[in-house]
Amino acid sequence: MFGLVREIFLELGKNFAYENIIETQRDIFYLTKEEIFNYVCGTSVDIDLKTIIKNRKEEYEIFKKKNLPDRFTTYGAVYKANQFIVNNIATDIKGDLSGIGACAGIVRAKVKIVHSVEESEGLENCIMVAERTDPGWVPLFPISKGILVERGSILSHSAIVAREMGIPAIVGVNNLLSTLKDGDEVEMDGSNGKIRIIRNEQRN
Repeated sequence: MFGLVREIFLELGKNFAYENIIETQRDIFYLTKEEIFNYVCGTSVDIDLKTIIKNRKEEYEIFKKKNLPDRFTTYGAVYKANQFIVNNIATDIKGDLSGIGACAGIVRAKVKIVHSVEESEGLENCIMVAERTDPGWVPLFPISKGILVERGSILSHSAIVAREMGIPAIVGVNNLLSTLKDGDEVEMDGSNGKIRIIRNEQRN
């Protein structure tokens, strides 16, 4: 269903781009469903979709630079004078790591940190390390020896796909990306969620 809906919106994006309503086909993903359908039906509050998309792209670039905790509490209007109370403070990890075992199996290999699905080069024979995954990441799973994910639970996307493919995986690993870097060697046990750091290459 996810794939079918994605194809529908990509086709809408193709038509919008052809009509010069938006710049490129994939810009359609910067609009809400309501904004797209309202434009088609003639009930849009704002018909300048290019400006909306431009503003959202700029906002997303700002969001990418923010490192937020898994959970936080807010008080007041969300977008104005809001107070964010962090419930879990990230700390430097001196020893090994641990998380939630999602698929059993012991793997010892170097890690490859992946921030987007386009970063698959060099992933073969490595353990993939990511903050989170979504359905678009599925092609990366079979070429990874193991999966380590900072966010998520036993029912998260990463855990479910790893179990379906039989790839050892651990999710919900606090401070994973701030502790490991490309080339670090670890041994992971997907049954108990333990990650032993065997060797950290010299950091710059």
